[in-house]
Amino acid sequence: MKDILDAYCGIYCGSCIIRLAYLQDRTDCIPEPWKTQCKGLDLECHGCKSDHIYPNCAKCTIRPCAKAKNIKYCFECKEYPCAKYSHFESSEEYPHFTLMLQEFHLLKEKSLKEWLTFQKKRYTCKKCGNLFAWYEKNCHFCGEKLVNVVEILKHGE
Repeated sequence: MKDILDAYCGIYCGSCIIRLAYLQDRTDCIPEPWKTQCKGLDLECHGCKSDHIYPNCAKCTIRPCAKAKNIKYCFECKEYPCAKYSHFESSEEYPHFTLMLQEFHLLKEKSLKEWLTFQKKRYTCKKCGNLFAWYEKNCHFCGEKLVNVVEILKHGE
């Protein structure tokens, strides 16, 4: 099954906590409050635009809206930004959404290939080359301190 790592909303699915937990066969990257939600669920996910997504992501209202409007990204919609985005603007529970909104312009300005390359580089440990999830503070594989979503929002890159 092919991975599709760009989401309609602008999130980079390549560093999704759930996706990496499945790919790397570990659950330590899943924050405690989410672990309860994940119990018994299929963690295999190939990205928001794929045919196999994490069950909690399947509940997102953005995905069916974008599909119904036949758009690749929400910013292509004449109603963007809409009410679906209002709770993302300063999400303390999910800072990766806040970063997504701040960086939607990157998807507008770059080719998809450039955007995917930028995101993959951002979420790859500089020391050992393994991918890390949005909120990880240290690399699971080598222990290197990481610049995660929270750090990017506080200090930039």
